[in-house]
Amino acid sequence: MKNFGKKLALVTLSACMALFFAACSSDSDNSDPTQPAQSSEDGQNGEGQGGEGGDQPAAENTFTDPRDGKVYKFVTIGNQTWFAQNLNFEAAGSSCYDDNPANCDTYGRLYTHDAAAVACPSGWHLPSFDEGSALLENASSNGKRNGEGDAGKFLKSVSGWSDGGNGEDSYGFNLLPAGYFNTDMNNISQYKKMGSTAQLWTASEATGGYWNCLFFNTASYVAQSKELANTKMSVRCVKD
Repeated sequence: MKNFGKKLALVTLSACMALFFAACSSDSDNSDPTQPAQSSEDGQNGEGQGGEGGDQPAAENTFTDPRDGKVYKFVTIGNQTWFAQNLNFEAAGSSCYDDNPANCDTYGRLYTHDAAAVACPSGWHLPSFDEGSALLENASSNGKRNGEGDAGKFLKSVSGWSDGGNGEDSYGFNLLPAGYFNTDMNNISQYKKMGSTAQLWTASEATGGYWNCLFFNTASYVAQSKELANTKMSVRCVKD
């Protein structure tokens, strides 16, 4: 009888221990019912996930031009939203640098002013002189423009500019040195200065031409200059 009692006690103890470990295992597999359920897609929904821990970065803001299906990144600087790529919509009065389509893929198209004025898609427009000024002031470290500012340093791309002229691309504006096309005083028409300059049209008229923003490889500032309407240069659209 004594041996039977010992065996019964051991069986009872083993059963209790088995129940205890089973309960612990069940608790570790179930989340706290007071906490919201977490989707397996968290970190991949493009809502600002990123940073530490290897999370997925936020999805880039993009706009698809319904006219030709081309997709453009866009960025907000100050209270303005800009294309983060040069416009590449084929229109009368526009062309690719050196008439090479591969240059359009990289740098966008170059437009006469008449073409630029109507090239942006619905919901976007060619910026005015004042809107261009606001961009330069917002991007400068000192809030100034032209020779007193340094917006070019922060708006230019981190590669592609000659003679050490790359920028920091601090805002994702990613301006590339697309060059331009014009007819000089000797009536010679040619593409010029890819790799060293970029010029962005504005909609605003100036004496003898129209205002544009001129970026250099050798300077941090951006000049607001005037060009004849038949000059071809780049377009960055700003949101209405």
